[in-house]
Amino acid sequence: MYRRISLIGVLCLALIFIAANALPTAAQDGPQSLVSGLNSPRALYVADDGTVYVVEAGMGGTTPTGMTGPSGLEALSGATGRVSTLAEDGTLTPVLSDLPSVDLGGSETAGPTAVAVTESSLWVMFNGGPMSHPLYFSLVELDAATHRIKTSIDLFSYEATENPDGKEVDCNPIDFAIAEDGTIYIVDAGGNDILTWTAEDGLQTLMVWENNDVPTSIDLGPDGNLYISFLTPFPFPEGGARIDVISPDGDLVKQYTGLTLAVNVAVTDDGAIYAVEFGRFDLSIADADTSPWVPNSGRVVMVSDDGVTPVAEGLNFPYALAQDADGNWLVTNSSAYSEPGSGEVLLIEAGM
Repeated sequence: MYRRISLIGVLCLALIFIAANALPTAAQDGPQSLVSGLNSPRALYVADDGTVYVVEAGMGGTTPTGMTGPSGLEALSGATGRVSTLAEDGTLTPVLSDLPSVDLGGSETAGPTAVAVTESSLWVMFNGGPMSHPLYFSLVELDAATHRIKTSIDLFSYEATENPDGKEVDCNPIDFAIAEDGTIYIVDAGGNDILTWTAEDGLQTLMVWENNDVPTSIDLGPDGNLYISFLTPFPFPEGGARIDVISPDGDLVKQYTGLTLAVNVAVTDDGAIYAVEFGRFDLSIADADTSPWVPNSGRVVMVSDDGVTPVAEGLNFPYALAQDADGNWLVTNSSAYSEPGSGEVLLIEAGM
């Protein structure tokens, strides 16, 4: 089973406010900071050999894009995204550097968002940025040894042509998972759909949600089903998010409700379900100087028929979740609405 998790571009749907500057991370009694100094850390992925991969969306750059971000500021692009491996001692080794990144303003960044590794390939997903750059809105297969492009899947063109949910064309590829038979399941948070891709059939629509449910991540469970987390529409009510369990044929098997701003889901080999809650969104505190995004309100939770059980609380806009070979949980923290270089990967020891 591939474990990685990955969103942030999707949160642009609600950003009519300028996010707060320099939001501090709360002191942690439980989780330990394994590595810091990251820029918009997103997905985590643990390969079959135990290697941990970390994706950073970056911090944009200084090149004007002609785009206006959700905060109303001009979006500026650069080559600050990267994919790295993370050692047990916290050493970060870049695998892919100088990847495209765009600063959308208000401490919001888009760029590389998810990664997966197969025997001979490295797959990297990119979400929104200038349409003139061929990597944005795509899933790219790279040769594992040379890093040359083997396959490029254009997700924006599919959304523009097919528009599965029938609403405004909106592409925000956010996560993907690769099944044992090679089928790739793709989450498009903007398009509100799950796509499949195979070399034989190309892109196909598997699931569509027409009420702007905003799917955010996917994991493949040991039962063969797909586990999909949902953000829920603006204004992101507490307890309004959920996880859907879907068969490979697209049939709804089960739902778990009562989550808030669920941005990632991970299923262990024994079927236990964990999720990341990004935080709380509170319009009552918002004004010209205060963002509605509440810092240090994120959580890692366990989800079951009995409800939602906190595993780690007080996290600062966490994003991705992955379990290492020793059963510990790794979590990306300060993934957005934070100062450049303030991102980190936290370690939650097994049994906490």
